[in-house]
Order: sequence, then structure tokens, then C-alpha cells
Amino acid sequence: MRLIGKLLALPFMLVTGILYLVCKFWVVLSGAVLGILSGIIFLAALVLFFVAGFLPGLAWLMIAFLISPYGLPLAVEAPLGDFFCNGFGERCDIASLPIVVNPTGGMNSYFEMPFRERARITITNEHPKDITSFFYTVNYAETDSLPENTLYFHAYWKRERQTELAKDYVILDKIKGKGYYVGTFLALTALERYWWGEGEFKFYLDGDEEFPTVSSTGSEDYFGGAWAFHQKDELGRPSVKNYSTLFLGYPFYETKDKTRVRFETGKLNAVHAFGDDSLPRHGLYRWHILDPIAFSEDIKVTLQQIGNDDLSLFERSDDVATVAYWYQDSAE
Repeated sequence: MRLIGKLLALPFMLVTGILYLVCKFWVVLSGAVLGILSGIIFLAALVLFFVAGFLPGLAWLMIAFLISPYGLPLAVEAPLGDFFCNGFGERCDIASLPIVVNPTGGMNSYFEMPFRERARITITNEHPKDITSFFYTVNYAETDSLPENTLYFHAYWKRERQTELAKDYVILDKIKGKGYYVGTFLALTALERYWWGEGEFKFYLDGDEEFPTVSSTGSEDYFGGAWAFHQKDELGRPSVKNYSTLFLGYPFYETKDKTRVRFETGKLNAVHAFGDDSLPRHGLYRWHILDPIAFSEDIKVTLQQIGNDDLSLFERSDDVATVAYWYQDSAE
């Protein structure tokens, strides 16, 4: 009888073993595991610390949040810097409510990230050199249960090195489900002269396609500014004014490529690693926490690219990267 029982159990054991190997493969493949937390909990805060001399690596490090029994599907995937509103592989301070970046290399996220079975956070280094120092803290709270209508956190990164003229850049493309859009990070490298921020942010909700359900009056207005984020000196000459607040900010503007100060290629005196010339780069964020954009069926978010040369408006083409942040009723 024992032999018969073992023979009957053999197929089940084989299937279980295969599933175990598959799950183990995904765990190994996904990168350096920051944490595997089982049970019904909230990820309350994620705090990361980097060695300050490895700033170019911000663009190469990929952060991924995986939510489900086996760490799938992927809820967040983005370059580490961009997720923390630090684009272009460079660091700047952020003093907002959900994202805080402090001197020197401390990156903090306070987005709630609820899940029911398991969550996994991974970091993958895609840079050719090793990272010598990397520290992290994950804060979480265990609960007995979650409400049935609990929403899952998501973030999506995208980049177009050269956007198409007269065609809106798509930040988030037709996500289906029910939830709230809660934030945008924009990293824009100007490929043309003059002011770049006249384009509207457009939100198409619940089946709207021809016209946006919600739109801004221009990029500068969407990020809480006006008249090109300028300040004037005693002679009336304008210059850029950066700012960082709880819910919106323009924390980064640069025309020099500081990542080349200590550029490492593994070669002695690399020929192309000198100089700090750079196109103008702009980093901005906007959180819809007090004013979330709700959707019941689907959502699409786009950015219109319009410039202004003080004579007229004109269509622009720039290098644009974005991170969209939202909550929805599905972990996928």
C-alpha cells in the first residue's frame, strides 16, 4: 500500500518540483533581492543610500517592485534615479511629500504599497562597473486583513530620445481598471532653442478618446509655476528659478554634464570622457495626492510639446523621459 501511495504521489511531487525550480529561477534572474515579505502588509517606506561618487550609476540601476505569490507580475520598473525624481544620472535634492532625496545620496519613498501575499523589491545593476556601497531600509506593517477595495501601487518609466513633431508624447497608454493617478516625473532634454513648456498635459479617462477629460493650460502651469519659472536680477535680466515643494517642483536645471567629472570606462585616459558640454536639461515633478485623478475604466496620459520664442508658439521635438505613478485595483 505504501508503494502504491508513493507511485500515486509521484506526479504531484514532480509538478511541485518543477514549479519550485521555475520560481527559484525567477528569483535569481530578477537581480539583487532587497526583501521578500510574506503575509498581508503595507510597504510604508523605502530608503536607499548610495556611495556619492557613483552618480552616473543612477541611470543604470533599475528598481523593480514585484507583487504576487511568486513575485510576479511587475508593478514598478524604472531607473532608480528617475523613480526618485532624479533624472539624467545626476542627483538633486527633493523635498516633497512622497519622495525625499537628501544630501548626499539618500533616496526615500513614502508611497504606500499594499499587497496580500508577497512583495519583492529588486535592484539590478546594468552598469559595467560594480557598485561599491549600497544600503537600504524597508519599513512595513503587518495587518490582519486588507479592505476588498484596496488599490495597488504602480509606476511606469518611458523615454523617447526624440519625440515626433505634432504628435503628443504618451506618458501612460490606456491602462485598464479602476484607480487614481497620483503623480508625474518629467526629465526633458531640450533639443531646440527657446522656451519648451507650453504643451498641455492631457488625461483621457473612462473611454474618452477624441478630447481629454482633464487638461492643463501648459507644462509650466501643470507643475505649479508660471511664465517659464523665471527670476530677474536688479537689471531685469531673467534666469531660471528652481524650487521643490510638497506636491510640485522644478528641482533640476543644468547645462553642464557633471557625470563626466569622474567618468569611468575601465580604460586609461579614455579619449571621449573629457568635457562637460550638455544640452539644457530640466527635471520636474507633480503629485496628485490632494487632487487625485480618478478613473473607473481606463486612463491614458499624454504630453503635448509646444514651445514659445516670444514671437509665436511652435511644435517642438525633444528628448523626453517620464515616470507615471498611480494606484489601481489590479497588481498587473
